[in-house]
Amino acid sequence: MKIDVYSTNTCPPCLALKNWLQAMNIPFVNHDVSTNREDSRYLLKNYGSSVPVIEIDGKGIVGFHKDRIKKRILESLKNG
Repeated sequence: MKIDVYSTNTCPPCLALKNWLQAMNIPFVNHDVSTNREDSRYLLKNYGSSVPVIEIDGKGIVGFHKDRIKKRILESLKNG
């Protein structure tokens, strides 16, 4: 399972998402769109300008929605 988080350091929901993933011992790659132009372009092209965005095996969720994220993680684990 591959998890990418698109966030900024000043976004409270972004920090909450990253802290929650860390507390659950779920590894992820953080992409700070405020400092990385390539990541910022990717975010804008695929999801607009809202953060956080979490991609789980390439499928994105905009915002910090625990239930949706848990469901997607479980589906990803089930599908291998």
